[in-house]
Amino acid sequence: MEFGVGFFSLVLVWLCVDMCFCGGQECPALPADVNFNMVYNLSSFDAEGPIQNIVVHEAQPETIFLGVRNRIYALNKALGKLSELRTGPVGSPDCMGCNNCVLGWTPTASVEDNDNKVLVIDKFAQYLFICGSAQHGLCYLHLIYPEHNISDINCLFTDKNNSPELCPDCVASPLGTQVYIYTEGYTSYFYIGATVNSTIASTYSPKSISIKRLKGSEDGFSFPSVEYSSITVRKQFLDSYPIDYIYSFKSGIHVYFLTVQKEDVNSRGYHTRIVRLKAGEFEVKLYQELVLECRYVKRKRRRRNSVNGNTVYNVLQAAYLAKPGAHLAKELGVEESDDVLFGVFAETEADSVTAHRRSALCTFPIKTINEIIRDGMADCCGSSQGHSLRGLEFYQDLEYFFSRVDRFDGRLDHTLLTSIIVTVIGNSTVANLGTSDGSILQVSVSGEIPFVLHANFSLSTAHPVSRQASRLGDSLLFVTGSKVTQVPVIGPGCLHFLTCSRCLSASPFLCGWCNGVCTQKHECQIHWSPDTCPPAITEVVLGSCV
Repeated sequence: MEFGVGFFSLVLVWLCVDMCFCGGQECPALPADVNFNMVYNLSSFDAEGPIQNIVVHEAQPETIFLGVRNRIYALNKALGKLSELRTGPVGSPDCMGCNNCVLGWTPTASVEDNDNKVLVIDKFAQYLFICGSAQHGLCYLHLIYPEHNISDINCLFTDKNNSPELCPDCVASPLGTQVYIYTEGYTSYFYIGATVNSTIASTYSPKSISIKRLKGSEDGFSFPSVEYSSITVRKQFLDSYPIDYIYSFKSGIHVYFLTVQKEDVNSRGYHTRIVRLKAGEFEVKLYQELVLECRYVKRKRRRRNSVNGNTVYNVLQAAYLAKPGAHLAKELGVEESDDVLFGVFAETEADSVTAHRRSALCTFPIKTINEIIRDGMADCCGSSQGHSLRGLEFYQDLEYFFSRVDRFDGRLDHTLLTSIIVTVIGNSTVANLGTSDGSILQVSVSGEIPFVLHANFSLSTAHPVSRQASRLGDSLLFVTGSKVTQVPVIGPGCLHFLTCSRCLSASPFLCGWCNGVCTQKHECQIHWSPDTCPPAITEVVLGSCV
């Protein structure tokens, strides 16, 4: 006979005797039902230096590329090293690719370290693009298929086509760069978001937002429209109004960037925005943006950064675009085929971008973002004044930004989330969250129960989990310092659940009960039960019968 976990998994036995077993003293506590200190053996690779970027090639040959200062690694899906490319120091004989570029420049020092700022794959052309902080942000191209040898690269630079005033081949900013590659026909276009200041902007002219086309000769870039292919922060605000580009993605017919920046040029407070450009339209005249906010309603007390009793998690830490599972899609009022933006946010001081250990996860359906922009465009361009008007007030009430409620209901009030990958298992949406303490939290995203923690395990005690994370097949790839670690999509294991009832609370798609132990299905050699528990005596209460 099988017993449903909701009815018979716990059996409480009352013994009617006329005595007190504990002798008037406090009875022993029940044993713990979970051990989050459980150690799991996970595959990893040490790059011998802080990993700055990670990207995966999902088609054959499945390859993981890591960007490190002065090096690029190519790994197989088991994290074995295939090859290595030295990208610096520029001016050093160790730099394999430096001689591929014929430059009229010299390094700013005798040698110049090269931090990896861009590591992206053009999936259509099977190209890997590598852009660094040295040589004014130049890029190199590597054909992925069919060879694994990453040292075979082309320099994307033509000396005669570039100058300090106009440098289409200068892509990466040393302060940070996000790139999304959009392919139309047989042509690749780079949509670029770069953090700039007055020093960087004065040399080889990088822009805040730009669109560049890879030349057919594969020796550099050109602007589709010299006049309208870029925009940047005004000169007088370059040092006082930094814009950090956190994440880029494409959904439907648009390319998006997520940014952290000051609320306005006169403000000391920071917030998060989403920028939208139309893919296939190679001028930035229709640049559009909204403010994104993640809030938690605090009923009993307010915090310093609260607005009308709400805690505002104002600064985005990491983001991920994914399809929702069936349960979450129904809750959000979207289809399972719709794109949803998942963002982890942190609270900061009113005049600082430094994050506190207070985090939240919010979900933003992309179709809702587009609807707000569409309605704002109608108000803006339909002005009765005879000309188009500008301003965020047409897209959203300045006192009410596009706000979503924390999915975890304030449960991560002492945790700083730093990374996120979202997966769908069955009908459930699962967020895999990295923390500043070097741990991974695996949590279901659902409004029915605000916070269901399936796993909590440590990858590092010395480094936070990086925003740079990826997925290859059935594995998630997380970065901590110089190490990349492979974590199964279904989690590292279930042995940290010590009782059957707690085991089954992890959801049947993850764990089940097997011969007195909580396991994943493939680990069980006999009967594996994901939804029922045998009866168990958990407590004996002694008292007199009346």
